[in-house]
Amino acid sequence: MVAWTVITATVGAQSAPPPAQTPKPTPTPFPGSTPPATTPKPATTPAPQGTVTPPPGTAACPAQDAATIDPALAGIPIYPCAVYLQGFNSGYGQKLFVFGTNDTYAAIVAFYKTQTKKSGEEISKAPGIHQFERGTPEADPMAPRPGIVVKDYAWPNATDAYVHVSGTEATRYRSVIQIILGSK
Repeated sequence: MVAWTVITATVGAQSAPPPAQTPKPTPTPFPGSTPPATTPKPATTPAPQGTVTPPPGTAACPAQDAATIDPALAGIPIYPCAVYLQGFNSGYGQKLFVFGTNDTYAAIVAFYKTQTKKSGEEISKAPGIHQFERGTPEADPMAPRPGIVVKDYAWPNATDAYVHVSGTEATRYRSVIQIILGSK
């Protein structure tokens, strides 16, 4: 009887499944290190200047009514695929509104060139920063100029992006649009 118990316990112990193990997390590169190699994306033909193409796999975005975000934005063109992130007072009697999108910097600049009927001013080539002035600057030379500023946060590679945190959720945006309104 003792031998039978030992044999049954041994067979039972051998057929039991191994304990579940949690997978080890994959380390991510730290700032300044070289990211792992990625497979190249197939070449695509660029869209003609002045047209806005939605990101792959998404439908075209409808035009936005800026007045629904804030009445002060009435009449100001908002890039169709942009997401409102936040608005605040800049401290100079001006309001600043921030929008994010994953569309390309070039597509957003082309949109605002068409909408404002101005070429704007390229502030920086790398990273891309383009400004479209609206109205006249305030008397204070340190105050931000009223206008629309488009910034390329995907430079030098698409893994870098503007991170917007809302609660516990973080979202990355390739491009950011800042709309600066004067107090007048």
